[in-house]
Amino acid sequence: MRIYLNTRSFDKDYQWFNIADDSSISVSKNWWQTKEISNLPLNDEFSVTIGKFENNELFLLATDIQSNRFDNKNREIRNSFLLVSSDEIILRKLATLFLFNNEDLIDKLNFIILDSQETKFGFLADYMQIMFAVESLLDIYEVKFEFDVNVNEKPSYRFGEIFTQHEVKDLNNDILIEYQFNPVFEFKLKRFLLSEIFPENTDIIFSYFSYITLQNIEQAHISLAVGKILDKFAHNMFIKNPEEWATIEIKESYFKKVKNLFLEYKSEVISIGLALTVFTPLVFSYINLSTKNSYFENEAKLLIKKNEVLQIQNHNLLESIQDYNNSTNKYLNSITNLEDELFLSDQKNQEISAEFTELVRMNKIDKENEEEQRHKLSLGYIWYKNKYLKCKKGK
Repeated sequence: MRIYLNTRSFDKDYQWFNIADDSSISVSKNWWQTKEISNLPLNDEFSVTIGKFENNELFLLATDIQSNRFDNKNREIRNSFLLVSSDEIILRKLATLFLFNNEDLIDKLNFIILDSQETKFGFLADYMQIMFAVESLLDIYEVKFEFDVNVNEKPSYRFGEIFTQHEVKDLNNDILIEYQFNPVFEFKLKRFLLSEIFPENTDIIFSYFSYITLQNIEQAHISLAVGKILDKFAHNMFIKNPEEWATIEIKESYFKKVKNLFLEYKSEVISIGLALTVFTPLVFSYINLSTKNSYFENEAKLLIKKNEVLQIQNHNLLESIQDYNNSTNKYLNSITNLEDELFLSDQKNQEISAEFTELVRMNKIDKENEEEQRHKLSLGYIWYKNKYLKCKKGK
């Protein structure tokens, strides 16, 4: 396997490097300019592509992978890998690793590809360590390869949306979009990568991009394309049956049929050519109108479905409001009862307070009377005592 790495050093721009099997590093060609890769809708986001070069060598291109390295402006350096091999099964497995075990693979690669100011290009990358890391993860895909034949009667491009979107609210009640793998579609994608025969009449066998359009698929001639998000037209085609692949018939096949017919009936075609020039604008107008009508019909069906969903949501919301009102009435009745009990309790507290005040007053009077009696008794005791002492003395 040949390994090519697109990265940047601490102070130089991105460029392609060849990581040789003796771990030597040298500047390589710009792979973005090859015919097979130049038509891909590459951007500054993660993507995975399996394709064929003109010499029938297979390649795996994985772009914009996070690293632990930063440049001199403290910007994160992204790595892209181009792996070229005649071993089809390894590239299939590697594609599944990049898609479904991304974190494990990235952690291992980031541990191997490191900054180094002592080297010519400003980083280290060991070929054998990369191969060992990859092979240690490939063991999880030790499956029996019994490839299924793709038996489409009409050649077509297939595509799908690998994520489903859900609206969620954060702590500030702001609506956020959350992406989750569709488990059925994830299984179909793994099955395609690991067990389906690749078509021989296409350069790009499989591609994953964060955003993809029907035009991207046709322009790059991608046999199977999946995206995190599809454009509006592709999304509308796919959601009609999300558990299956959506298809686009290859326009070139029809062109070849027309060309063959023209060569076979060349004289007849020329004789009616002038007549067709008159009706061609009308035919194209009719086709354009039919296409627009079909599009508007699909849009109308989608709006009807959305309206039905909104009606169901509205009905559920009304029921929730009714339940809320019933609960509120119960709480109001409970509050009223508690207020009545509190009023009665206040009245009883006032009565108890008045009784307590009266008891304190009576207790005070009793104490005063008791002290007065004691004072009188003490005076009487002193008078009788003096009287007794005088009598004792004979006075």
